[in-house]
Amino acid sequence: MALPINAELLELCHTMARRARAASKALALVPTSAKNAWLLACAGALEARAPELLAANEKDVRAAPGYG
Repeated sequence: MALPINAELLELCHTMARRARAASKALALVPTSAKNAWLLACAGALEARAPELLAANEKDVRAAPGYG
């Protein structure tokens, strides 16, 4: 069964895909060491905020049944 397509959502997805393609081309030029440093910094930030993120996720999961 096909789901109805929301035009606004479809445009958002296309915009995000175009931006991702442009970003991938720019990131291809960045040295691996710089990308690795950025990934490690992001991982550290996620770990530091894990309790906050898990609490927000739990709240979202509890609310999800009300959204279909």
